[in-house]
Amino acid sequence: MNKFTLLLTVIVLVIAGVIGWSYINKPTTIPLTKINIPAQTGITPTTVITLMPTITGPIAETSTLTYVNPSPAIDSFETAIPTKKYSDMAEYMTPTVTITKYATSCCGLLSKAQAISELSYLSGAVGPWDFSMTNPILKKLESADPETFKDIYVGTSSNNYAVGIELNDNYLITKIILIGDYHLITGQ
Repeated sequence: MNKFTLLLTVIVLVIAGVIGWSYINKPTTIPLTKINIPAQTGITPTTVITLMPTITGPIAETSTLTYVNPSPAIDSFETAIPTKKYSDMAEYMTPTVTITKYATSCCGLLSKAQAISELSYLSGAVGPWDFSMTNPILKKLESADPETFKDIYVGTSSNNYAVGIELNDNYLITKIILIGDYHLITGQ
């Protein structure tokens, strides 16, 4: 009887295990209740914060500075023109600047921002630039057109571009002469 009880106990335990296993793994149903969400009546804007640097507007036309010597202005154009960072000259310009493009009918009296834009005419120039007072091309320009090139600062590029810059009594840029090929003036 011992074997019979043992077999019967094993069968009962197996049946109990199967029933217990099916009870544990039985899918559970959770009753769902409907939640009423009120309809949106309007769209509310969300403030967006950007981490982009702010771009400043046009160059201020109202404030002009005065200087006690021409060095800051000279340094600005001797640095800005070869590097093609023409907007670096804005601080040293009067609110309006006379722009002359040699051998063209352009431009006349322009705002500071427009004058800076016209300086892109020099973007084809190749350095090095020579702004020295002993520049032999400056002497040729002065002798060919003394009325235009007397008492102005002149820079010449290695591929024949030239720029003339005139400063007023406050050492601010009032006139810029742009030349695509100075040989048109010097004849050489």
